[in-house]
Amino acid sequence: MQEESVGQFFSSAWQVYEKVVAGDYLSHRLLYQGINDFLDTYDEPIRFLELGCGDARLSLDLLRDRRVEAYLGIDSSIHALELARRRSAGRPGHWRLLQGDVRHMPEVG
Repeated sequence: MQEESVGQFFSSAWQVYEKVVAGDYLSHRLLYQGINDFLDTYDEPIRFLELGCGDARLSLDLLRDRRVEAYLGIDSSIHALELARRRSAGRPGHWRLLQGDVRHMPEVG
C-alpha cells in the first residue's frame, strides 16, 4: 500500500476498524489496562502522546477521570482525527491532534 493511500484506506474502512477494536481482536483492552495500571501509580498531571490515536475513543475513556495537562494524538486518517476532535471537545487540559504518518513524525513544536 502506498504511503499516501494509508489515510484514505482507514477513512473508507473505518467501520470495519471500529468492529476490530470493539471485538478486541488486536488486544486493545489488554494494552489499555496496562496503561491504566501504570497511570494509577502516577500522581502528577498527565502529558500523553498517542501514536496511531484513531478516534481516541479508548484514550478518552482511559483519561476521563484523570488530570490531563496535555494530550497529543497523531494519526494518518483525517476521518479518525475529526471523530477524535468531536470526542475531545470541552475536555480539560490541552488536547492537540495532528495528521501524520508515525513512520515520518511531523514537527510538533
